[in-house]
Amino acid sequence: MADQALEEGDFAAVDLETTGLRPGSDEIVAIAIIPMKGYRILLGSAFHTLVKPGRLDGKSIKFHGICPRDLEGAPSFEEVSGKVRAILEGKTMIGYATDFDRAFLVERYKKLGRIADPMPSFDRGIDIARVEAWLLRREGIPVPRRIGFEDLLERYRLNPASRHDALSDAYLAASIFQRQLKRASERGATIQELKDLRDPDLQF
Repeated sequence: MADQALEEGDFAAVDLETTGLRPGSDEIVAIAIIPMKGYRILLGSAFHTLVKPGRLDGKSIKFHGICPRDLEGAPSFEEVSGKVRAILEGKTMIGYATDFDRAFLVERYKKLGRIADPMPSFDRGIDIARVEAWLLRREGIPVPRRIGFEDLLERYRLNPASRHDALSDAYLAASIFQRQLKRASERGATIQELKDLRDPDLQF
């Protein structure tokens, strides 16, 4: 997977909405996954679902807008875990602040006892903010201390209908990455190189 050319890579844009910021104690309330094959965004294969948590902290509602009533009848993470795993299998996870989403997924699967051997998709993903910083440096452009999701949307002239919606954010991340891929490919980047990007001074 990591040795594939960028234009042939198997990716999955992932976005989660959660009850808080602590993977060990907070929970997932929405999951969106949009597969990509190289530059192509495979919307027809997208997966999106609300997820019923054990509890919903009212403070988080102002961020994701998901209310208890919305979650009535929603599946538990255990009920969708097989589908999520199947979609992510063999793909490199991409998104904004991917370490956050990865940590929540790993924690959820650990609690289900299903990560004896973490699958490749739960290994290091590709973060679109780090990719942007890498591209700017290659182009001789100063890198700001913070590259927010909104900064990327403005940079790539994407106007979202909504934010903090898992499916919308996953699609926007895929759209940004689609544009970044073309620039990164021109500079000879590999999938592994983009996965290995680390920028400790970059703020999210």
